[in-house]
Amino acid sequence: MSSVEQTQPLISHLLELRNRLLRAIVAVLVVFLALVYFSGNIYDFVSKPLVERLPEGRP
Repeated sequence: MSSVEQTQPLISHLLELRNRLLRAIVAVLVVFLALVYFSGNIYDFVSKPLVERLPEGRP
């Protein structure tokens, strides 16, 4: 076997890994951009139980 035939599977695996990583990064960015518009609402929803238990007169 030549060295090109031996390295081809490794290169194809690295290319597939690169493609999967790029897809994962794009997916995370899309979800982030979709949710950044609702960040205030999400913060209010998450912080509401804590705010309800704070003593009176606290911000």
